[in-house]
Amino acid sequence: MINPKIPENEKSRLAVLHEYQVLGTLPEKDFDDITKIASEICQTPISLINLIDADIQWTKSYYGLEVTEMPRELAFCAYTINDPYRPTIIPDATKDERFHDNPYVAAGPQLIFYTGIPLMSPDGYALGTLCVLDYKPRELTQNQLDALRALANQVMSQLELRRRNRQLEQLNKEMSRLNRNLAEFSYRASHNLKTPLRGISSLATWLQDEYGDKLDAQGMEYLSLIHQRTNQLHQLINGILTYSKVTTLSVNQAETFDLTDLIREIITQVHVPASFVLDYPQEHPLLLLYQPGLHQILHHLISNAVKYNNKEMGEILVDFMESDKRYLFYVIDNGPGIQPQYREKVFQLFETLHFHPNQQENSVGVGLATVKAIVEKMHGHISIIDRPDNEEGACFRLEFEKPRQPAR
Repeated sequence: MINPKIPENEKSRLAVLHEYQVLGTLPEKDFDDITKIASEICQTPISLINLIDADIQWTKSYYGLEVTEMPRELAFCAYTINDPYRPTIIPDATKDERFHDNPYVAAGPQLIFYTGIPLMSPDGYALGTLCVLDYKPRELTQNQLDALRALANQVMSQLELRRRNRQLEQLNKEMSRLNRNLAEFSYRASHNLKTPLRGISSLATWLQDEYGDKLDAQGMEYLSLIHQRTNQLHQLINGILTYSKVTTLSVNQAETFDLTDLIREIITQVHVPASFVLDYPQEHPLLLLYQPGLHQILHHLISNAVKYNNKEMGEILVDFMESDKRYLFYVIDNGPGIQPQYREKVFQLFETLHFHPNQQENSVGVGLATVKAIVEKMHGHISIIDRPDNEEGACFRLEFEKPRQPAR
């Protein structure tokens, strides 16, 4: 018997093999189906998926011969990985000097025929084989060899899929950890900023009350500017706090609620001026959705429609439609609108269009970013489109898939 050579790239090959984390794992139907099909196609009693580790050959799936591992120096497949770009075919092992006295040939189970197709990783390392064996000499047809190659590719596809899924799972865990850290940092930083901000605002108010009669017009303008800037910073801090909490929302906790009642509650909270004309569903449709999330989304969009309106008589329409699978909302106003080139940009954090709302406040660029984050957290989609009547104004389109069943 001639022991198989060790590949020149053995160290790298083993490192790649171990990345798949398959050695020692339990049987899986996907692989067992492949070995069964291989035996059926090649008309052999045995088919194996073998992986070559440093000292052993480990069997991921077997058909016709119950085996889990064997010493590497006795494994046929240890030869196959040394010639990774073509199948290793042994018609009669008793006549092959490499195997004639191999205990698996000369004694039990007396394996005579072997054909192995290398399992090649995407970066070109032979990790093991898909092989078929028989107790008697034989050959395979070209069609059988081609089919065996195709099945070997499927083995690698399954291994690669599992590896990538593990990588994705690990990446998701890391992203979740980073998001939690970022949310915690934003929360703490925002809270810590509020204390000195309140001090600045209080000091400016005290200066105005105590020394206002001693300041000239320029000094009073400076104090007014301090009030404006501290108010803007206060809005920014509150916005960051709200944005940082999005990652913690339990959006899977869907509940049934009345949309009409929800919108009426929001209108009361926003303090929509009497000069505004509001139109929204009056038939009390019942929705199954994450209610706090939709409340926050509609609250912000309606609030913006009031805040940025530049007409003597404002108009706000909240339209709603549903199908078997989706909820669809439109929030439409008659304000200045948003030009097409800015309709993606406004959803980015800290991006503003420098509108001047009625209250003479400036946007801090957090609100719509928060809205989009909540919508996406709820597995929905938000976009800005032209008004259906092509009149001036903004039209926000919201789409959510209906939950398959109520959350428990």
